[in-house]
Amino acid sequence: MRRESEQKFEDSTLFGCGAHWLNFLGQNLTPSSIMKHVVDIDKYFRNHHAPGKWLKECSECVSPQLLGCTRWGCQLTCLETFIQNHTSYVKRQMSIVRRCIEIYCSSYTEF
Repeated sequence: MRRESEQKFEDSTLFGCGAHWLNFLGQNLTPSSIMKHVVDIDKYFRNHHAPGKWLKECSECVSPQLLGCTRWGCQLTCLETFIQNHTSYVKRQMSIVRRCIEIYCSSYTEF
């Protein structure tokens, strides 16, 4: 990417290290439509007390890494933590749905 930029902008001097260039490349290659949903889910678990507590108690989960423009490679870390936690997120959601169904069915039979 750097070599292509140097060829395209011959009159310009380009600065930056390899990690910075890789971070820009990752941002360009990752669809923002996917990252938006990943970040929204991670923010939910980081910013709400009960889901955050459950996440800390879950032995197979790690703390979600949110995006930050000053941390190079954070986009990759954000995706890695989401993938690692995904199964637990789904299990947790299914247990909530089952509990809601149980409550609804038990209240329906009481009438």
